[in-house]
Amino acid sequence: EARRLAGYRQGREICDRLLRHLSDDPTGNRVNTWLREADDPRLNSIVQQLFRVLRGLHG
Repeated sequence: EARRLAGYRQGREICDRLLRHLSDDPTGNRVNTWLREADDPRLNSIVQQLFRVLRGLHG
């Protein structure tokens, strides 16, 4: 999904970083810090979409 939204290379980087942050801190605090520091509405939108996909797989 990230690759579809952001392109092949950048989508993979976003997905890898998101999963790394979630594995380091399952509460999501590191993800929130990353998004706040990036201050990028497009990145925020992509990550929100990835969370929707993950909830669909595990919900």
